[in-house]
Amino acid sequence: MKIGISILCVVLLATSSAGFVNIHVFGSGVRSLGLGNSFVAVADNTEAVFANPAGLGQLRRRQVTYTYGGIKKKYDIGRYMASFGMPLNAKLGLGLGYERIGSSSLSENGAFVSLSYQAVRQLSVGVSAKYLFSILSSTLADEYEGEPATAIGVDMGLLWQSPFLGAQMGLFLKNVYQPSGRKAYVLPMEIHVGAGYRVGTQAFLSVQYVQYDVTKTSLGGDFLHRRGWMIGGEAHLLKGLVLRAGREHKFGLDDRVSLSVGLGLRLEYREVGLLLDHAYRGDKKEPWGLLSEQEHRFSFAGEF
Repeated sequence: MKIGISILCVVLLATSSAGFVNIHVFGSGVRSLGLGNSFVAVADNTEAVFANPAGLGQLRRRQVTYTYGGIKKKYDIGRYMASFGMPLNAKLGLGLGYERIGSSSLSENGAFVSLSYQAVRQLSVGVSAKYLFSILSSTLADEYEGEPATAIGVDMGLLWQSPFLGAQMGLFLKNVYQPSGRKAYVLPMEIHVGAGYRVGTQAFLSVQYVQYDVTKTSLGGDFLHRRGWMIGGEAHLLKGLVLRAGREHKFGLDDRVSLSVGLGLRLEYREVGLLLDHAYRGDKKEPWGLLSEQEHRFSFAGEF
């Protein structure tokens, strides 16, 4: 994974002056990471803006979330996300999001506007329009003789709640309208398919398959991997306390296995909810090797 992180830094430098990286290659947020990034069939909070906009229809109150995660301190690469979601009426949900990955010298950024619509009783559809742009320091702009790249893209999603109690399925088409704009590479389309099953009110299991680079666009995306499997679960230990765990396996040029765990705490005061979440991920180069790279993510959310 050290090779992978190094390549990421090179890609950020190379494409910031002429293109984009896929800014949410690393999952959509803290809860997603805690579930091994198996989230497309869950998508029941503001992370749905990035992971599956159809899930915004599951929100019953307004929710605002801030997320921070450091990919690796040595490289000064941070990841910041802010998102907001709310129900507009019984059938419509709205989401707004902003995501940034990079350092003080260079960064890739995305602004998202998402809508969900309950087409029939058990099926919701969603769409996200996103504006991607890069920011370079004046020093890097002079060195690479580049201007910030800009582009517009579209993601789409489906969420189906089956007639079988507790089971649901999700579909997410990332870059269905592929971002390509001034000085930007075309980002590849991805297909995410997942299923989840709720065990009573105390536990949830999810599994997900991802096909990367469907359109065979090797530049700008997660070009190290071609497909991946994710599995995760969460369980309520005590009132307001949730434990999560997951496993992610990506196949391709850089075969990678990641293990993750997470904790969530929910506090309620009158009609206001406070959610504190943390997730930890360790990457392994070999299926049974030692953890080689590590990441922590934290999020703070409010419901009102």
